[in-house]
Amino acid sequence: MKNVQDIYPATPMQELMLLLANGQRHSDRLLSQFGFEVRGDVDVRALEHAWNAVVARHPMLRTAFVTRKVPSPLQVVRQRASVPFVVHDWRDADDLETRFARLRSDDRHEGVDTQRAPLMRVTLVRTDDDRWRLLWTSHHLLMDRWCLAPLFDDLERAYDAARDTGTEPQLP
Repeated sequence: MKNVQDIYPATPMQELMLLLANGQRHSDRLLSQFGFEVRGDVDVRALEHAWNAVVARHPMLRTAFVTRKVPSPLQVVRQRASVPFVVHDWRDADDLETRFARLRSDDRHEGVDTQRAPLMRVTLVRTDDDRWRLLWTSHHLLMDRWCLAPLFDDLERAYDAARDTGTEPQLP
């Protein structure tokens, strides 16, 4: 395999999660979705860069799982992985709440391929000149809610660095 930093056996809990999701590519089991409203000016390129900087920083976010042709599931940490990042402009759209609910539902139904890192994606929707909605979908195999605060701290620092100076963040 190429683009491999490390390989670990899956934990017993991850094996159970993989068993639950196995064979259901479009399953929404074990998916987490977080939706946020953002007000103000958003530098889209800096935000995408920040998400990728966070993925580069945390090996778990670059992890995929191999379940075929192996005796037991393996975690494969990729050297590099890019977050799928989609931007929509809905400033002229009607019924934004219904449209965003449909986007969330469709995104959830798509599921996440556990064999391709990263096991997450981001959708950013511009709803007005100074309003945005962000949808972040990730698989529970990666993390639980305890991980969110440090992840978002890193994201904020990476975004500020990319937006303000175009540099890489200085993360603790």
